[in-house]
Amino acid sequence: MGREGRLCPDAVTAVLTCAGHPTRGVAAARPAGLTPREIEVLRLIAAGQTAKQAARQLRISPKTADHHIQNLYSKIGVSTRAGAAVYALERGMVDQRISPASGILPMWEPGAAGILPDVSRAKGARHDRRTRP
Repeated sequence: MGREGRLCPDAVTAVLTCAGHPTRGVAAARPAGLTPREIEVLRLIAAGQTAKQAARQLRISPKTADHHIQNLYSKIGVSTRAGAAVYALERGMVDQRISPASGILPMWEPGAAGILPDVSRAKGARHDRRTRP
């Protein structure tokens, strides 16, 4: 244990590995020095939630959520939600496929069928040249 009463991440990883348990995420549990709460907020905003939605889910005030967002932006070196989302995705901190029940659409993948709307059937589209006046 360290001075702060916390377990050493390297020691935890070693013990879990020797015991045959998965250690994914243990070694890099706090990237860029983010606090556990900042990581929670980052995961939520990277998944598309607003600060207000994240605050509601975490049962904190919107102002506190915004404070966490500003702190994590500073720590990871970004200034936008998009930058934060890319940071989180690159580090595997969020699932790229979020269930439709959450109200957030899954990310589009190149070549995925049925994702984009069929604009050929859009209202007012002309399909048959013979119907021209």
